[in-house]
Amino acid sequence: LVLVAGSLLALRHRCYGLVLVLGLALSVTRPVVLPLAAVVVAHGLVRFHRERGEFALRDRTAAVGLAALLVVSTGLWPLIAGLVTGRPDAFFATQAAWPANQGSGGLFGSWLGNLVTGTTPIRLVITVCLVAGVLLITLRRSAAVWGLELRVWALAYPLFILATARPTPSILRYGILAIAIFWPIPENPATRRDEVARWIVLGVLLLSGLATQFIWVNHVYTIQVTDGNVPYP
Repeated sequence: LVLVAGSLLALRHRCYGLVLVLGLALSVTRPVVLPLAAVVVAHGLVRFHRERGEFALRDRTAAVGLAALLVVSTGLWPLIAGLVTGRPDAFFATQAAWPANQGSGGLFGSWLGNLVTGTTPIRLVITVCLVAGVLLITLRRSAAVWGLELRVWALAYPLFILATARPTPSILRYGILAIAIFWPIPENPATRRDEVARWIVLGVLLLSGLATQFIWVNHVYTIQVTDGNVPYP
Protein backbone atom coordinates (compact mmCIF):
# COMPACT_ATOMS: atom_id res chain seq x y z
CA LEU A 1 0.00 0.00 0.00
CA VAL A 2 2.87 2.37 0.82
CA LEU A 3 4.57 1.56 -2.49
CA VAL A 4 1.37 2.11 -4.47
CA ALA A 5 0.62 5.42 -2.76
CA GLY A 6 4.24 6.52 -3.08
CA SER A 7 4.33 5.65 -6.78
CA LEU A 8 1.15 7.62 -7.48
CA LEU A 9 2.41 10.60 -5.50
CA ALA A 10 5.79 10.55 -7.26
CA LEU A 11 4.06 10.33 -10.64
CA ARG A 12 1.85 13.30 -9.78
CA HIS A 13 5.03 15.30 -9.09
CA ARG A 14 6.59 13.93 -12.32
CA CYS A 15 9.46 12.22 -10.52
CA TYR A 16 9.72 9.42 -13.08
CA GLY A 17 12.94 7.96 -11.71
CA LEU A 18 11.39 7.57 -8.26
CA VAL A 19 8.29 5.97 -9.79
CA LEU A 20 10.54 3.40 -11.45
CA VAL A 21 12.33 2.57 -8.19
CA LEU A 22 9.07 2.22 -6.27
CA GLY A 23 7.50 0.30 -9.15
CA LEU A 24 10.34 -2.22 -9.20
CA ALA A 25 9.97 -2.69 -5.45
CA LEU A 26 6.24 -3.14 -5.92
CA SER A 27 6.81 -5.79 -8.58
CA VAL A 28 8.52 -8.09 -6.05
CA THR A 29 5.76 -7.67 -3.45
CA ARG A 30 2.51 -8.02 -5.42
CA PRO A 31 1.86 -8.70 -9.14
CA VAL A 32 0.00 -5.40 -9.60
CA VAL A 33 2.43 -3.34 -11.65
CA LEU A 34 0.39 -3.51 -14.88
CA PRO A 35 -2.34 -1.14 -13.67
CA LEU A 36 0.40 1.21 -12.46
CA ALA A 37 1.80 1.17 -16.01
CA ALA A 38 -1.71 2.06 -17.23
CA VAL A 39 -1.69 5.07 -14.88
CA VAL A 40 1.65 6.16 -16.33
CA VAL A 41 0.23 5.91 -19.86
CA ALA A 42 -2.81 7.99 -18.89
CA HIS A 43 -0.54 10.53 -17.18
CA GLY A 44 1.62 10.82 -20.31
CA LEU A 45 -1.35 11.16 -22.68
CA VAL A 46 -2.97 13.87 -20.58
CA ARG A 47 0.33 15.73 -20.29
CA PHE A 48 0.84 15.49 -24.03
CA HIS A 49 -2.67 16.81 -24.67
CA ARG A 50 -2.43 19.72 -22.21
CA GLU A 51 1.24 20.66 -22.55
CA ARG A 52 2.13 19.98 -26.17
CA GLY A 53 4.76 22.71 -26.30
CA GLU A 54 6.04 22.26 -22.75
CA PHE A 55 6.10 18.45 -22.65
CA ALA A 56 9.75 18.08 -23.65
CA LEU A 57 10.99 15.16 -25.72
CA ARG A 58 13.10 14.01 -22.79
CA ASP A 59 10.03 13.82 -20.56
CA ARG A 60 8.02 12.06 -23.26
CA THR A 61 10.76 9.48 -23.65
CA ALA A 62 10.98 9.05 -19.89
CA ALA A 63 7.22 8.47 -19.58
CA VAL A 64 7.16 5.92 -22.42
CA GLY A 65 10.24 4.15 -21.08
CA LEU A 66 8.80 4.10 -17.56
CA ALA A 67 5.57 2.49 -18.74
CA ALA A 68 7.48 -0.11 -20.75
CA LEU A 69 9.81 -0.97 -17.87
CA LEU A 70 6.89 -1.35 -15.48
CA VAL A 71 5.23 -3.78 -17.87
CA VAL A 72 8.45 -5.79 -18.18
CA SER A 73 8.95 -5.77 -14.40
CA THR A 74 5.83 -7.92 -14.05
CA GLY A 75 8.09 -10.87 -14.80
CA LEU A 76 10.81 -9.83 -12.34
CA TRP A 77 9.69 -11.93 -9.39
CA PRO A 78 9.00 -15.09 -11.48
CA LEU A 79 12.49 -14.62 -12.93
CA ILE A 80 14.06 -14.30 -9.46
CA ALA A 81 12.18 -17.38 -8.26
CA GLY A 82 13.39 -19.34 -11.27
CA LEU A 83 17.02 -18.31 -10.83
CA VAL A 84 17.06 -19.01 -7.08
CA THR A 85 15.38 -22.42 -7.31
CA GLY A 86 16.85 -23.53 -10.61
CA ARG A 87 13.35 -24.27 -11.87
CA PRO A 88 12.06 -21.84 -14.54
CA ASP A 89 8.41 -22.36 -13.63
CA ALA A 90 8.96 -22.17 -9.85
CA PHE A 91 6.64 -19.21 -9.31
CA PHE A 92 3.76 -20.65 -11.32
CA ALA A 93 4.24 -24.13 -9.84
CA THR A 94 4.01 -22.64 -6.36
CA GLN A 95 0.85 -20.74 -7.20
CA ALA A 96 -0.70 -23.81 -8.80
CA ALA A 97 -0.16 -25.79 -5.57
CA TRP A 98 -2.93 -23.85 -3.84
CA PRO A 99 -6.26 -25.72 -4.00
CA ALA A 100 -8.05 -22.53 -5.01
CA ASN A 101 -5.99 -22.46 -8.21
CA GLN A 102 -6.78 -26.04 -9.17
CA GLY A 103 -10.44 -25.53 -10.05
CA SER A 104 -12.07 -24.36 -13.24
CA GLY A 105 -9.62 -22.47 -15.40
CA GLY A 106 -6.64 -23.61 -13.38
CA LEU A 107 -4.10 -21.02 -12.31
CA PHE A 108 -5.40 -18.51 -14.82
CA GLY A 109 -9.05 -18.65 -13.81
CA SER A 110 -10.55 -15.29 -12.88
CA TRP A 111 -13.82 -13.49 -12.19
CA LEU A 112 -14.13 -12.61 -15.88
CA GLY A 113 -13.04 -16.09 -16.94
CA ASN A 114 -15.73 -17.62 -14.78
CA LEU A 115 -18.32 -15.31 -16.29
CA VAL A 116 -17.34 -16.33 -19.81
CA THR A 117 -17.27 -20.07 -19.13
CA GLY A 118 -20.41 -20.05 -16.99
CA THR A 119 -21.14 -18.92 -13.47
CA THR A 120 -23.82 -18.91 -10.81
CA PRO A 121 -26.46 -16.14 -10.93
CA ILE A 122 -25.37 -14.71 -7.58
CA ARG A 123 -21.76 -14.39 -8.76
CA LEU A 124 -22.95 -12.64 -11.91
CA VAL A 125 -25.01 -10.19 -9.85
CA ILE A 126 -22.08 -9.51 -7.49
CA THR A 127 -19.71 -8.91 -10.41
CA VAL A 128 -22.10 -6.54 -12.16
CA CYS A 129 -22.63 -4.61 -8.91
CA LEU A 130 -18.88 -4.39 -8.29
CA VAL A 131 -18.16 -3.08 -11.78
CA ALA A 132 -21.06 -0.64 -11.66
CA GLY A 133 -19.94 0.64 -8.26
CA VAL A 134 -16.34 1.19 -9.37
CA LEU A 135 -17.46 3.01 -12.52
CA LEU A 136 -19.93 5.17 -10.61
CA ILE A 137 -17.38 6.18 -7.97
CA THR A 138 -14.43 6.85 -10.28
CA LEU A 139 -16.04 8.37 -13.37
CA ARG A 140 -18.30 10.96 -11.76
CA ARG A 141 -17.15 14.53 -12.20
CA SER A 142 -16.58 15.24 -8.51
CA ALA A 143 -13.94 12.49 -8.30
CA ALA A 144 -11.62 14.84 -10.18
CA VAL A 145 -10.52 16.24 -6.81
CA TRP A 146 -8.53 13.03 -6.30
CA GLY A 147 -6.19 13.99 -9.12
CA LEU A 148 -5.64 12.15 -12.37
CA GLU A 149 -3.21 9.51 -11.10
CA LEU A 150 -5.23 8.34 -8.11
CA ARG A 151 -8.47 8.44 -10.10
CA VAL A 152 -7.10 6.31 -12.93
CA TRP A 153 -5.58 3.86 -10.43
CA ALA A 154 -8.91 3.59 -8.59
CA LEU A 155 -10.47 2.56 -11.90
CA ALA A 156 -7.71 0.48 -13.47
CA TYR A 157 -6.70 -1.56 -10.43
CA PRO A 158 -10.14 -3.01 -9.55
CA LEU A 159 -10.74 -3.90 -13.20
CA PHE A 160 -7.30 -5.54 -13.32
CA ILE A 161 -8.12 -7.61 -10.24
CA LEU A 162 -11.45 -8.57 -11.79
CA ALA A 163 -9.65 -9.79 -14.90
CA THR A 164 -6.83 -11.68 -13.15
CA ALA A 165 -7.89 -12.75 -9.64
CA ARG A 166 -10.05 -15.75 -8.80
CA PRO A 167 -13.36 -15.30 -6.93
CA THR A 168 -12.02 -16.15 -3.47
CA PRO A 169 -12.23 -14.35 -0.09
CA SER A 170 -8.80 -12.86 -0.85
CA ILE A 171 -10.55 -10.37 -3.12
CA LEU A 172 -11.36 -8.38 0.03
CA ARG A 173 -7.73 -7.77 0.92
CA TYR A 174 -6.81 -7.23 -2.75
CA GLY A 175 -9.36 -4.43 -2.81
CA ILE A 176 -7.56 -2.45 -0.13
CA LEU A 177 -4.99 -1.30 -2.69
CA ALA A 178 -7.72 0.46 -4.68
CA ILE A 179 -7.45 3.20 -2.01
CA ALA A 180 -9.83 5.89 -3.25
CA ILE A 181 -12.98 3.83 -3.74
CA PHE A 182 -13.08 3.20 0.01
CA TRP A 183 -13.80 6.89 0.50
CA PRO A 184 -16.35 7.42 -2.29
CA ILE A 185 -17.44 10.95 -1.28
CA PRO A 186 -14.87 13.39 -2.66
CA GLU A 187 -17.13 16.46 -2.72
CA ASN A 188 -16.51 19.31 -0.31
CA PRO A 189 -19.69 19.92 1.73
CA ALA A 190 -21.48 23.03 0.50
CA THR A 191 -24.18 23.16 3.17
CA ARG A 192 -24.84 22.05 6.71
CA ARG A 193 -27.00 19.25 5.33
CA ASP A 194 -24.08 18.01 3.21
CA GLU A 195 -21.82 18.04 6.26
CA VAL A 196 -24.32 16.01 8.29
CA ALA A 197 -24.75 13.57 5.39
CA ARG A 198 -20.99 13.02 5.23
CA TRP A 199 -20.83 12.17 8.95
CA ILE A 200 -23.78 9.80 8.60
CA VAL A 201 -22.14 8.00 5.70
CA LEU A 202 -18.85 7.84 7.62
CA GLY A 203 -20.67 6.29 10.59
CA VAL A 204 -22.35 3.72 8.36
CA LEU A 205 -18.99 2.84 6.79
CA LEU A 206 -17.34 2.43 10.18
CA LEU A 207 -20.14 0.25 11.54
CA SER A 208 -20.13 -1.84 8.36
CA GLY A 209 -16.38 -2.24 8.70
CA LEU A 210 -16.67 -3.49 12.26
CA ALA A 211 -19.43 -5.93 11.30
CA THR A 212 -17.53 -7.32 8.34
CA GLN A 213 -14.37 -7.62 10.47
CA PHE A 214 -16.30 -9.86 12.84
CA ILE A 215 -17.59 -11.97 9.95
CA TRP A 216 -14.15 -12.11 8.36
CA VAL A 217 -12.32 -13.23 11.49
CA ASN A 218 -14.91 -15.78 12.58
CA HIS A 219 -15.96 -17.27 9.25
CA VAL A 220 -13.08 -16.69 6.82
CA TYR A 221 -9.82 -16.10 8.68
CA THR A 222 -10.49 -18.88 11.20
CA ILE A 223 -10.21 -22.19 9.34
CA GLN A 224 -11.60 -25.48 10.55
CA VAL A 225 -9.30 -28.21 9.27
CA THR A 226 -10.56 -31.78 9.17
CA ASP A 227 -9.30 -34.96 7.52
CA GLY A 228 -11.35 -34.20 4.42
CA ASN A 229 -10.85 -30.45 4.40
CA VAL A 230 -7.32 -29.07 4.12
CA PRO A 231 -7.77 -25.84 2.16
CA TYR A 232 -4.12 -24.81 2.03
CA PRO A 233 -0.91 -26.80 1.23
